[in-house]
Formats: sequence, structure tokens, C-alpha cells
Amino acid sequence: MYFFITSKIDSTPSAIELAMIQRQKLFTKHRVPALIVTRNFVRDLHHNMQLIGYDDEFQVNMYDYFQGTTNYEGEPLTAANYPRVTGETLERVSANEFDVIQREQR
Repeated sequence: MYFFITSKIDSTPSAIELAMIQRQKLFTKHRVPALIVTRNFVRDLHHNMQLIGYDDEFQVNMYDYFQGTTNYEGEPLTAANYPRVTGETLERVSANEFDVIQREQR
């Protein structure tokens, strides 16, 4: 098994990350097992992978792996179902992002 390691993959990957993805696809095409390993936590990693047309089967995030959540399929977290504690509020940052504010701290 070959591992290609990077810190993270954003919704707009760098040229190095795009080359890594192409390399992994080439290995798979020739039946050589290979995975892309990301080491940083990125809350929308799986969404980013879908945006760039990459299957989660060929990548693993170290946070997901050690938490045992590599195949997690739960309800998406939204502002409506976010579990709040007393005094917490949500502030819209963009169309799909909110900051959690408690005691004037984000």
C-alpha cells in the first residue's frame, strides 16, 4: 500500500494536491493500492472531496480514522439541529457557516 500524505484538501486544492489525486487515480487504474492521507482536521473534508469529484474510498483523514468515524453517515449538522448550551448563540458568517458565540467568545 502506498500512502500520499498531505495536511488537508480544501474545496480548491493546490496544484500539489491535484497532482497527488491524479497520482492516486493512476495507481488505482493499474491496480496498485494507494491512499491519500490527510492529517489536519477539516470539518468539510468529505464535502470538498465530492466537489472535486473524488471518492472517499481512496482517502483517509487521521482524525476520522482514530475516532472510528471513517464511514460515519449521520444527519448533517445544521443551525436548526445544533445542540446549544445555555447562553450560546449562532451568528451567520456565510450562507453555509455559523460561528458559535458564548460569553462574547467565538
